[in-house]
Amino acid sequence: MQEIIFNKKGKVIKGEDAGQYISIRDDTNGKTGGYYFYISSSNFDNKAPVYDTWVENYEILMDFFKNNIVKWLDNNCDTLIAELNTNKYFIGIIDGKKVKTIKSFLIEIAKTFKFPSYYGVNMNAFYECINDLDWIEEKKYALVIDNSSEFLKDEDTKVKEDILDTLQQVRREWANVPNYEGEDQYRTKSDFIIVLK
Repeated sequence: MQEIIFNKKGKVIKGEDAGQYISIRDDTNGKTGGYYFYISSSNFDNKAPVYDTWVENYEILMDFFKNNIVKWLDNNCDTLIAELNTNKYFIGIIDGKKVKTIKSFLIEIAKTFKFPSYYGVNMNAFYECINDLDWIEEKKYALVIDNSSEFLKDEDTKVKEDILDTLQQVRREWANVPNYEGEDQYRTKSDFIIVLK
């Protein structure tokens, strides 16, 4: 029987979903009482969409493994972070254990990315500042969410999904400058990488 390792990335090496990457989070003792199942065509590296679903129990989760063989991968977050550092990225690290609510997220992200004093500690102000970052010397950016299983744990699942979707939108906007006419007058296309650790 296929071994399931939670909170680790795996690659489907044989079966209906061969070539896909997966990750499973055990929330049986959390708010949902089930499992989160994530799947992507890339190694969760922001190059392809990540699709997620919620699974009610272990038996349903095992249905996936009846038709697929998964090779569990080593955690390479530390290697990636070292590479980003070498390549002159600004690396902002927030600790999921300290960021369990939206309010704490808005406060910690501001400290981490050195938001200016006029920052209003709300989602609109966050979105404006994270899409500027002119005050940071490095011109490529990475957000590392350490202890990501704890990140926004006190919020509803939908709230956490919305925040992660917003971060993905930030990543896309940095990658696609100009997003509107004239935007490239004040900022240039850049990397904004999100690492869940």
